[in-house]
Amino acid sequence: MRYLRFTFEVTPNNKDIWLAHLSELPFDTFDDNSSDELLAWCIQSPENQKIIENALLGFKEQGLVLLACEEEPQVNWNQVWESNYPPIYIDNRLIIRAPFHPVDPSFDMEMVIEPHMSFGTGHHPTTLGILRRMLDMDLKGKSVLDMGSGTGILGIYAKMKGAQDVLAIDHEEWAAINARENAARNGVSLDSVEGSFDQISGAFDVIIANINQNIILQGLKKMNGHLKSGGILMCSGYYPDGHRLIADEAALLGIQEEAQFAEGDWAVSVFCKYTA
Repeated sequence: MRYLRFTFEVTPNNKDIWLAHLSELPFDTFDDNSSDELLAWCIQSPENQKIIENALLGFKEQGLVLLACEEEPQVNWNQVWESNYPPIYIDNRLIIRAPFHPVDPSFDMEMVIEPHMSFGTGHHPTTLGILRRMLDMDLKGKSVLDMGSGTGILGIYAKMKGAQDVLAIDHEEWAAINARENAARNGVSLDSVEGSFDQISGAFDVIIANINQNIILQGLKKMNGHLKSGGILMCSGYYPDGHRLIADEAALLGIQEEAQFAEGDWAVSVFCKYTA
């Protein structure tokens, strides 16, 4: 299998922004260790190249600079992501590590995540922000939907905190498989499926949507239909100025704003459904 390696020019101020945008394209993995470059790999195929080329035309107008696109027939994925995946420490209470990291018994809880090609190792500020909010949530016996699950990290953490049922949905089949593998790695199980908002079934006490502003707005009505009265909706994947758009739309559906938090340059929004 042959791969293409894309090299982009970035700055420390915009690296996370472009990483979030590019993660929505068919790139398999990224390397953002450099302060002024961002590397991205995708399987070489006409379909992938067309999708990426069309997206990059728009991104070029927004200031993204593509320095090179080169064929790279062999990629050591483990080496790439291991170099980009140090352990994550959240408020001295939760450690998220890869299988090759040593165990640290000083934390109350640990999670072991192996991302393969999935997005969501916990390093991105949106994932960190939601995990930080989840630290003090009472999830025992609750039903949880993890929308846009990626590696399954948020749904798995909900299960580890005592959630009774967790449905994880991602638009990529390999992400759904990876989420199930990571759940088993942490001694829990969840229902992980490939799909979109149409795959939501049942009613949930908590819905977590870590996607992006436009997709959340598109799916807000659907998620509201599956959120129990008194249920919590937690969203991220956008900047603080996007919070107001989502909050206004949620209010029309009877979902009231509870809090807004900042994690780096990103927003985490928490809503509660007070109507039946």
